[in-house]
Amino acid sequence: CADDAFGSSVGLEQTGIYSDQDTRGFSPSKAGNARIDGVYYDPVGSLSSRLRIANVVRVGFAAEDYPFAAPTGIIEYRLRPMPTETGLSPAYNFMAFGGYIREFDLRAPISGDKLAFVGGMAQSDLSQSDGGRNEAWGVTARFIARLGGVEFAPFAAVSWFTNNRARPLTVVTGDTLPKLPEVRRYLGQEWAKGSNDNHTFGGVLKAAITPSLSLRAGLFHGKANRGENFSEIYNTVPAAAGNAPTLASHLLFADPPQAIHSTSGEAQMALRLGGGRWQHRLIAGFRARDRLTQTGGSHVESYGTVAYGLPDPHPLPNFVFARPNDGRVRQHAFMVGYLGKVDGLGMINLGLQKARYRGSSRDGRTGTVTRSNDDPWLYNASLGFDLTPSLAIFAATQKGLEDSGTAPENALNRNEQLPATRSVQYEAGMRWKFAGGQLAVNAFQITKPYFSFDPQRNFTQVGTLRLRGIEGSLSGHFGKRLSVVAGAVATQPRVL
Repeated sequence: CADDAFGSSVGLEQTGIYSDQDTRGFSPSKAGNARIDGVYYDPVGSLSSRLRIANVVRVGFAAEDYPFAAPTGIIEYRLRPMPTETGLSPAYNFMAFGGYIREFDLRAPISGDKLAFVGGMAQSDLSQSDGGRNEAWGVTARFIARLGGVEFAPFAAVSWFTNNRARPLTVVTGDTLPKLPEVRRYLGQEWAKGSNDNHTFGGVLKAAITPSLSLRAGLFHGKANRGENFSEIYNTVPAAAGNAPTLASHLLFADPPQAIHSTSGEAQMALRLGGGRWQHRLIAGFRARDRLTQTGGSHVESYGTVAYGLPDPHPLPNFVFARPNDGRVRQHAFMVGYLGKVDGLGMINLGLQKARYRGSSRDGRTGTVTRSNDDPWLYNASLGFDLTPSLAIFAATQKGLEDSGTAPENALNRNEQLPATRSVQYEAGMRWKFAGGQLAVNAFQITKPYFSFDPQRNFTQVGTLRLRGIEGSLSGHFGKRLSVVAGAVATQPRVL
């Protein structure tokens, strides 16, 4: 049974109300709040489940003692641990509409508890209700080496996505929703099949330098090469009176080869002090990333106005591409933190960061370069009290510099990397532990810039978003045969 209902996943199984793409109304992965075994990581694409044993969403009490907590929450990818015995685990997953995922995982101790290998491969053919389809291959390898108090674990994960049939996007105008197309009726072009590959390489180092001093560090490089990419968009027009069919303007975007890659990493030194009931931990660290995102240069085909919901096939055109735009982000932060705990009383978690952000964008058509800079002080602070052995409360706040994702496919600046923005969160909660489980309730408020369409249909910052919410989690074992994980969240977003 999971510790709480706020979000965790193992393989294809997921429990909880949150995930790496949706936590308290936002995506911690897109916000840049991803960790690999506790080490900062800038994700490019998704991290293969052949490497991960679990994903854990850290919000509320789950982030109470986590160093340098973030406003949008943290998604922690836990990699597969050192195996104790050799094993091969095949799996065949039946998916919707005849799709499948084949998986093979290998665990192999090489030299006792000193050296081991974990890895695997997967092949999938997935179909969606709109007729979209995706075929993919993936291979991973990870070695785990231990010597004394040092553990070093390098890994590699490579995925190839082929036959990515473009999934049409419908943009509705007016106040009436069109009738949904028939299930499995594909509204795109049969030749509009994209292909791309994702690569992630890196390693995590954990070292006990002395009984009280430890090091945790990691360095990662991810890249995603888009060989071919297509987007089809149907912009509906307001429905006519009577039973007239819904009409839509039909557009197709074809992208030239584009690259996204990022090098990121972090090092943290932790000094443990105290003993008995009093425990202290002093942390000093540094994290950084260097990211390149190519967008634009697209060829656009306009197929005029068509009856929405019916296929609109066209022959393969001769594409004429422009030079892509180059977006660059260089960011780093120096960090200091303190975590203190008194058994039976409570704990305090303080963190301070001095960040430096440098962004630039080069227009592929004109060569014009625009720049954005920021040098903020960031912080996190939480305070918790144990009112009784079973009842605890906490309050916390965080200020972070977070990514804003990319512009959607129907924007004039489609797929463009949006600038990093400052976000602030306040939260408080209560947790009751009982025999076999726990109940937790948290309230939170998040404030960050709001992105939407401007009059020219660029997706850009147009306001401020304040989101308030309350979440609850119940988890535990009830009797010998019943385990329960239940959660709920209610939010109130307001845009100015």
